[in-house]
Amino acid sequence: MDRRKLFFAALIFVFAATFSTAQSSAPTPPMGWNSWDAYGWTIGEAEFKANAAVLASIKQFGWQYAVIDQGWYMEDPLGTKLAERQYLLDGNGIEIPVASRFPDSAEGAGFKPLADWVHAQGLKFGLHIIRGIPRQAVERNLPIAGSAFHAAEAADIADACPWDDGNWGMKDNEAGQAYYDAMLKLYAGWGLDYLKVDCVSDHPYRPTEIRQIAEAIRKTGRPIVLSLSPGPTQLEHAAEVAKYAQMWRISDDHWDGWKFPHKAGDGEWPFGVGDEFDRIATLFHRLLKPGGLFVLGDVLPPRVPAISDALALLRFAAANGFLVAAVTGLVRTFFSDYWRLRSDLGLTRYGEAEMVARLARLGFSATRAPRNIGHIRARMTFLAHPAAA
Repeated sequence: MDRRKLFFAALIFVFAATFSTAQSSAPTPPMGWNSWDAYGWTIGEAEFKANAAVLASIKQFGWQYAVIDQGWYMEDPLGTKLAERQYLLDGNGIEIPVASRFPDSAEGAGFKPLADWVHAQGLKFGLHIIRGIPRQAVERNLPIAGSAFHAAEAADIADACPWDDGNWGMKDNEAGQAYYDAMLKLYAGWGLDYLKVDCVSDHPYRPTEIRQIAEAIRKTGRPIVLSLSPGPTQLEHAAEVAKYAQMWRISDDHWDGWKFPHKAGDGEWPFGVGDEFDRIATLFHRLLKPGGLFVLGDVLPPRVPAISDALALLRFAAANGFLVAAVTGLVRTFFSDYWRLRSDLGLTRYGEAEMVARLARLGFSATRAPRNIGHIRARMTFLAHPAAA
């Protein structure tokens, strides 16, 4: 082997040693479906299987993870207080599924039958947890499986998730590691492929628990993707979380609305579409070099009917060889829920003066371009540059 080949081999080894530990479970970005947006805490087995069946129909395009989000261990997910929600724990204080909502989990089967069903569809199975140890386990001081420790020795009662009252935080000690080891051993035995851990990557950031969970996953010997929530995970923590996890949130929750009120202490939660526009514009304002332009195209002005948009699309499609696909798409849109959603949610349109004023509030001096950059000429494009101080 000559020196160049030896050097190249050494580079490959350094890359693998640096990055493979956290990335081997997900060499490409994991793609799939999570139950939260549609069901919140309330999903049951029938709804999950129905959605997973749809996901299986598009698995050839890379969609493979079917994930049950928060609340699968609650007897009454609509309860307003912790006692009313009735968390179900095993004898070692680990959350297990409620059989009234997930019938296949009855008689101590846990999620193994459901995970087996998911795997039979050619998919992978995921769960959500809140980091820490259930308060009920601490109150009863339950034993931690596979160890001589008890729940009270693992719990950090000075650290509670500020927006969830179900768990205490986990101490960075042997008892805390033993609890996570026992939990992941149980879940890996069910056939878990993906674990979303909440209240750990920001407000607050808990690097000790991230490390403990990653170590517990490693001990199972099963390739389980570790996803950290909520966001935004701060950039200064990127190198650290990359050692342990495959995924972490880069923003707070994005909701289907233009603007939402933000209370003190809530940060950016929830993040609306209008907030997104302001964030992007502010970012461009900061990053633009002297003489640079922020180009905002395809703005839909008032009084442009939908039929005009459709005809412009068809003319463009006919000229570029995808007319059949364009017609098919328009027909599907017409018979979909689009019009009902548009009526329910509304559609914000901006005139030229309104758009110029909006950009001015964000620190730009803007003018409308002579023509739109998109194929629909009735829409507008704006050219904006940072306004002089």
